[in-house]
Amino acid sequence: MTVVTPKIFAQLKPSDTSNVNLLYTVPAGKRAQVTIFICNQGSNFEAFRIALVPSGGSPVTARFIAWDTPLIGNGVFSMTGIGLDVGESLWVKSSFGQLSFTATGIEMS
Repeated sequence: MTVVTPKIFAQLKPSDTSNVNLLYTVPAGKRAQVTIFICNQGSNFEAFRIALVPSGGSPVTARFIAWDTPLIGNGVFSMTGIGLDVGESLWVKSSFGQLSFTATGIEMS
């Protein structure tokens, strides 16, 4: 039996508030089960976006699973059960640059 250990895949606090930013891409030969955490490090409301993008694709509007979703000041949001295949990626956006994003989970061969 193969033992799979959970780990942190990526962490990002994007300063680019105009565009979506790449958080994580599943490496070659792997599949991943991902949980994303979003932390509002500011005291005011902020909005976020999350896109799931297929291998070789781009984060176009139809690929977003969260769009300008509000998060209270100093609040935390999490989403679990995101299954990604090789080359698929997770993209994020912060409206004012006060959000940090963490992708955790397991990678399987």
